[in-house]
Amino acid sequence: MTLARYSFSLLAAYAICFLSVWGLAYYLYPLDGDLTRVGGFSENDFAPDEGQLRYSKNLFRVAKNLSDYDRYYDVLLLGDSFSCDQEARGYGWQNFFCERTGYSMIVFDTRRYWPQEILASPEYQAHPPKVFLFETVERYLHERTAYFSEDAVLGALPDREPIAFPAFSKLPEEDLEKSITHSKREPCGDTDYVVGFLGAKVQRHLGLNNQALNFPLKTGALFSSRASETLLVYFDEMKKKSLDDKELQKVSEGVYRFKKLIENDGKTRFLCLVAPDKTAVYGDYLKDSAHATRNIVEFVAADGRLPMVRGDLRLSEAVREGKKDIYLPNDCHWNSEGNRIVGEAVAEYVESEMQKPLSAAP
Repeated sequence: MTLARYSFSLLAAYAICFLSVWGLAYYLYPLDGDLTRVGGFSENDFAPDEGQLRYSKNLFRVAKNLSDYDRYYDVLLLGDSFSCDQEARGYGWQNFFCERTGYSMIVFDTRRYWPQEILASPEYQAHPPKVFLFETVERYLHERTAYFSEDAVLGALPDREPIAFPAFSKLPEEDLEKSITHSKREPCGDTDYVVGFLGAKVQRHLGLNNQALNFPLKTGALFSSRASETLLVYFDEMKKKSLDDKELQKVSEGVYRFKKLIENDGKTRFLCLVAPDKTAVYGDYLKDSAHATRNIVEFVAADGRLPMVRGDLRLSEAVREGKKDIYLPNDCHWNSEGNRIVGEAVAEYVESEMQKPLSAAP
C-alpha cells in the first residue's frame, strides 16, 4: 500500500467515524433518565411518552450546605435522590405534600450529612422542626439504618410521648401554578453524549457494565415508552435478596433507634418514608419471577413501634389500576403521578395521626 493510499484510507476511516457520531447526535433524543445514562440505553426507546405535571416553582428548599439552614421549618427532610435530585424536574413529592399541608420544608442529602450533624447545628438547637422525615430508597435502607442498630452507638435513649403535628394551612394560589410538559422528542445534537452513550452500550454488551439491568415484562401496558415491555432497574436492587429475616430485624431496630434519637428532645416527631424498588413494585409483571425482589418495607412496617408511611402500597395499587409510568421507564424515580401519590400518602399519614390524642411539646 502506497503512502497516499494509506493516508486516504485513514482519512476515510476518521470521516466515517465522525459522520456516524454526528448522525447519531441527530437521531438520539436528549439524555433524561439515570438508567439510560449509566446503561447505554436509548432515550428513543425508553423516554416516557406521557407528560408530567410540574410546579412552576418548588415549595421546598434543598440545602446545599448546613449554613442554608438559617430559619425555622416545619419539616426537616433527610433524604436521597428521591428527595434531593428531583428539584429540577419540578414534580418532587414534597411539592404535593407542601401544597396539601401548607408546611414549610428544608431538605438535606442523606448521602452527605449524618443526622447528628444536623441535630447539632445551631438552628436546629434553637428552633427544632416539628417533623423530622427520613426518606431512603428501599435497596439502601439496611445500610442507612445499620449505624443505629448497635446499642453502643447511641447509648440508652428513653421512649418519648410523640408531640402533636402542626395544623394544616393554605399556601398562596400564586405559588401553586402547574403545567404539563413532555420529554423532548427531537435530536440532541450533542456529540459528547453520543460518545458516552456508545461507550456505555459497548461495555454493557461486553459484560463490563452491569449498572443498569433490563428485564422482559409480561405486558407492554405499564409504560408509555417504545420499549414498554422492558423494565430497566439498577443492578444493586438484587443485593437485598441476601437479606434474611434476621438482617431485616436489625433494620427495624435501626429505624426504631433512629426514631428515639430524633424524638429524644421531646420537641420533634419522626417519620420514615421508604421508596420501594422497581423490582418490588413491578415484580408480579416480570416474565422471570426470579428477578423480582421482596418488599422489605412490608417487613419493617410490621413493627408497630415504627412510624412508617406506606407509600409502597399506594404505588403498587396505582400500577395494578393500569396507571402508566408510575416509575419512569428510563429512570429509577417516580413520574409526577407517582410523586403525587407519595406526597398525598405522607400528608394523609400526618392527618390521620392528628386524630390521635398526643401530648404537647414541653
